[in-house]
Amino acid sequence: MENNVQTPKPGGSLKDRSKGEKKAIAGVTAVAVAALIFLAWGYWFIHKIQRGERIDTIGTTLQEEFNFETMDDMQYQFQQLQQYSEDELRAARESAASRDATPIESGGGGGGSFGVPESTDF
Repeated sequence: MENNVQTPKPGGSLKDRSKGEKKAIAGVTAVAVAALIFLAWGYWFIHKIQRGERIDTIGTTLQEEFNFETMDDMQYQFQQLQQYSEDELRAARESAASRDATPIESGGGGGGSFGVPESTDF
């Protein structure tokens, strides 16, 4: 008995292979390429460290994050705003106190609370 099943050659065309074998070959190739890229990056990174080059980090450093000149400016502006608010509050108090010092006429004319005449119309 002759066996008519052809076994694909290792270096042969992918056309002759089954769908499962094609997926397996593609997966192995993808993993090999990813591993090669990772190893190349690792070599480059270690080599860069050995040469003493500065490694760039993602984001900002603490010194850049807390810019103390900006913090001083903000503190000064806050103090100025607080002083301005205190001055306005003091002026409002004095104004209210001067209005309270003027007597309100409260005669027997049926005035209600706060010197406002009461209305009986509903």
